[in-house]
Amino acid sequence: MHAAAPKGDSVPPAHAGAAPIYLAGDRPSARLRSIVQERDAYTDSQVDQLEDALLDLYERVGARLAAALGGQPTGDTPIEALLAGLTETQAIEAAILSTTLRDIAVLLDDAGMGDIRDQWFRGYGRLAEFTEDALDAAGVPVGSRILDDEGVRAAIDRMMGAQDEALFGGVDAADEGVTGAAVRPTAQRMVDALRANATLMTPDQLAAQIVETEALRVDHAATEARTRMAEFDRYVQEEGVRLADPDDDLLLRVYVGPDDRITRPFCDALIGKAFEVKDFRRANNAQIGHPLTHGGGYNCRHHLIPVMRSDVAEFGYEVGTPADIERANAAALNARSKGKRRGGRR
Repeated sequence: MHAAAPKGDSVPPAHAGAAPIYLAGDRPSARLRSIVQERDAYTDSQVDQLEDALLDLYERVGARLAAALGGQPTGDTPIEALLAGLTETQAIEAAILSTTLRDIAVLLDDAGMGDIRDQWFRGYGRLAEFTEDALDAAGVPVGSRILDDEGVRAAIDRMMGAQDEALFGGVDAADEGVTGAAVRPTAQRMVDALRANATLMTPDQLAAQIVETEALRVDHAATEARTRMAEFDRYVQEEGVRLADPDDDLLLRVYVGPDDRITRPFCDALIGKAFEVKDFRRANNAQIGHPLTHGGGYNCRHHLIPVMRSDVAEFGYEVGTPADIERANAAALNARSKGKRRGGRR
């Protein structure tokens, strides 16, 4: 499922042309606008770095598989040990047929996937700081102190654990234990390629094919990573808002972001409107997660900005209604059904 993560209605912000950050123009404060733009640029840079790191990883894994298939492994992971010294075609074929997802996942980790994981999550600390700054700029009470709250920190730790499992997963003694959007699909494709071609291609040819295939698929992992990072960002925001407004009587949520030709119908029905939390909880993007933490779905470029109830009129936002939520939900379901009929990904 992860390998086929849909692009949705959007492209990454760095490629979205001149689309505005806010439909409401200059109504948000200059400081808030600057923070959100800087946060989006930071997210872009983190995802770009992840893509580059994964491409480098695939090159290293391809080289190690080529060496192992040639009988001269350069590492000591299970698959390399299994192929060490083998020269007969039948022996190599038998070894490959016994290769598991776990064997490839261990090779990926040994070649640097663990380092990529650590680098990715180091970036989450800065992202949480952006969220704290944005809440403060939006006038949310205690917005500048949310990361000092023990409950918020504990919630963030839980979310990061869930993100780790979703993106990088884990490895145990069974193939079923190989999980993560950046690991399991890659491991499965590599196992399939080895079993189909190990005795039909030279080691270098097979390694080159594996590297080329993964390079073409790296955008799927990047889409999942971008979506997860946005989920984390929105989650931290909601934890801060919950701390500042536990009874949901001070703040409304304004749905903001680009309104252009690639905007999802779901998002289009909500942009520029301020909603009561109790109403927005009924929103359903018909994709992944709740819109409070996932917006319109995969790669969504939109944000929910908490705004003091007393400031909504001054900012010029329209107050959204349950009917707006219902229209958005219906649009999401309609788009999803059309995508299924076309065989698409929406």
